[in-house]
Amino acid sequence: MNLFLRGDTIVDRLSKTKHLRLITFIVAFLEATISPILPEAFLLIVLAYRKDISWKVLSVISALGSSVGALAMYWAGATLYDTYGKTVLVYLNGEAVAEKAKVLFEQNVFMAQFFASLTPLPDRVFSFLAGAFLVSPVLIFLGTFFGRLIRISIVAYLSYEYGDEARIYIKRHTRSVMIGFGILVVLYILYTYFK
Repeated sequence: MNLFLRGDTIVDRLSKTKHLRLITFIVAFLEATISPILPEAFLLIVLAYRKDISWKVLSVISALGSSVGALAMYWAGATLYDTYGKTVLVYLNGEAVAEKAKVLFEQNVFMAQFFASLTPLPDRVFSFLAGAFLVSPVLIFLGTFFGRLIRISIVAYLSYEYGDEARIYIKRHTRSVMIGFGILVVLYILYTYFK
């Protein structure tokens, strides 16, 4: 059994669990704090299997998980920035990024967090810095919620509507899909390295 089919079986089992809503929340929370697994990728796969659950409900749950995760990062920034954050920023040469974030937060906290959550930017860094600068946690929560809700809803809807066809195609053409995916990863690495 190849890697895709094994993963397909695991996700099929996971998508049928009665704790799917809780798992969706946890995946989104962890991604907003420490995990590299995108909630969109999780919902993309799950909704290809489940047509009996609302993609809208899972999108809202996922956006809530991300928003609570943003508040956790906010709290970390508020409590750890003075002790450790400044040292880490100096070590990573990130002082300029922190200053840009501070200016964005001074201009409009909600919009800065909204766009960070809507785009593939690492919004956990914005959440952490928001806590460091002690901006409004309510606006951080709302900006994250609405930015993520839009982003996740698009993926969830497309997966719900077209996921079956994509999964069938990938099963039939696993080798071609894996080669194509590998080429895209290599191109991305080369692009980021040489830009």
